Amino acid sequence: MPVIYIVLSPFTQVHTGVRAFQCPHCPLTFKWSSHYQYHLRQHTGERPYVCKECGKSFKNTSCLRRHSQMHSGLRPHTCPICSKSFSQTSNLKQVGLC
Repeated sequence: MPVIYIVLSPFTQVHTGVRAFQCPHCPLTFKWSSHYQYHLRQHTGERPYVCKECGKSFKNTSCLRRHSQMHSGLRPHTCPICSKSFSQTSNLKQVGLC
């Protein structure tokens, strides 16, 4: 099914609520092309961003970046109670109070 793009200024997209990107697989619509492209990967399974260290693939660059921190060994987020360190703040929050 062909995808139809409608070019709108950022002002128009934000202030009119126009959602110019319609998913051809489901009823969802999107204001932003980047959100639409990310959503399409839910249906297609496409994972174009590949880790150079281990070959694992991801749907977007943020997931690849987060994954790459694991390979770097950096753990900048430290629990103030137990001093355990984590590569991501979300992992620190999952631990909660020690």
